[in-house]
Amino acid sequence: MDGITRWADYPSYKKQLDTELSRAAEGFVRIGYLLKAARDTDILEGSGYSSVTEFAQAEYGLDKTQVSRFIRINDRFAEGGCSDKLESRYQGFGYAKLTLMLQLPDALNEALSPAYSKADIQALKDEVDEERAVTDIERMLENEPEATAALETDLEKVLYQIGEHHPDIYRDIWAAWRQGLTEDDLQDILAPDGQKMYSEAIPGTGRLMLALTAGKDAGAVSLVNIRDGHREKYSWESLCRAFQKILIPGNTAEESWAATYHRQMPVAEADRTGRAKPKVVKASENTHRTNQASQEAPQKTADREDCQDSQIMQETADTAADTKGTSTAAGVQGSRMAAGVQTSLEEDVIPGQMGLENYDGIVPEGQHGALQEDPQRMDWLLRWRTAMESYKVLQSAMRQAGEHPVWHDIKTAYLAADQLAGDIHAAMEARETAGGIDGSYE
Repeated sequence: MDGITRWADYPSYKKQLDTELSRAAEGFVRIGYLLKAARDTDILEGSGYSSVTEFAQAEYGLDKTQVSRFIRINDRFAEGGCSDKLESRYQGFGYAKLTLMLQLPDALNEALSPAYSKADIQALKDEVDEERAVTDIERMLENEPEATAALETDLEKVLYQIGEHHPDIYRDIWAAWRQGLTEDDLQDILAPDGQKMYSEAIPGTGRLMLALTAGKDAGAVSLVNIRDGHREKYSWESLCRAFQKILIPGNTAEESWAATYHRQMPVAEADRTGRAKPKVVKASENTHRTNQASQEAPQKTADREDCQDSQIMQETADTAADTKGTSTAAGVQGSRMAAGVQTSLEEDVIPGQMGLENYDGIVPEGQHGALQEDPQRMDWLLRWRTAMESYKVLQSAMRQAGEHPVWHDIKTAYLAADQLAGDIHAAMEARETAGGIDGSYE
């Protein structure tokens, strides 16, 4: 190793390397700025090149993707969005981190610091990608558990789920709470290294990222909605108050946790790896920390119910094609949207394939025998009930949508289901088969 400088210790070596990487990042910003000049001015006139991409490829071996990345880094991270200087808050990150940060919402980037590793920022990107893979309507149709629905704020909901998914954190906070929970206690427990991010997926809302920084500065605690980029700033004192609403008294932490989450507290696994813990905790990892045994049976039941609901909604789409025939294209499309709000079937349900015993509560009392002898009437009745169920599901979805843009799509499907139910009922009346229906639905 002759000829290589020797450093006094690792910190001094790393400090020098960090400085050089920071300078490299600033160099990338300057490169982006110069490439923008080639793109937006007439500087290439007379050079023989017709575009910045042709110029960069021929002179420097930079392909179109690399040119675009340099320019985007300048757009996002240079002073004023167009400068040869890196904005001060992004100094120290380095090119690799900034490249990943290009794909994150501004609200998340603002909560980051150079202390976050490339792996941490990659974990953030994974969370963003997973949330973007879920459509707005899929999120809106999720049923939020009663426990979180009863809480007033998103902050309280996130803290509630952190306590559930991280029993070790709940145990430490409960112990501190018994002695009088303070801001310093929470900082030591939730962000022992000074900075930490926790991602939690709230049904009906989506992933929320709780970003924590030790200290008394305003905005040391922030909650970012990954779906829409909205950021709320809080204080550590706010976290103290929120936790005090969640914690349930008990003689032990285990007793308190069980009373809060309605199952036995899992046994914490000791970490013997010796590796530093990541600063970003992903929501996708939290599902593995819950007591799977206590949830296995309910999940199977829910899966069966989802399948049954899907079958009902698929019949609504089939009915739309059978009964509306010459209806407008918009009406048919809306009816199929009504069918699409549930998971699609792997197999189509054929009307009349199931027996009367599968439809308790649908068939009017006292008419099972008559309908058994009249399968055509039974088929019409089931179609009408299916359309009404679709109508109710979409009516509820409209209320949940509020002013969200997806409300208009839901309304189209809702009106189609309403029209479909009316058409079926009218057809049944025309065939003199509608007797007793109105009184049976409720």
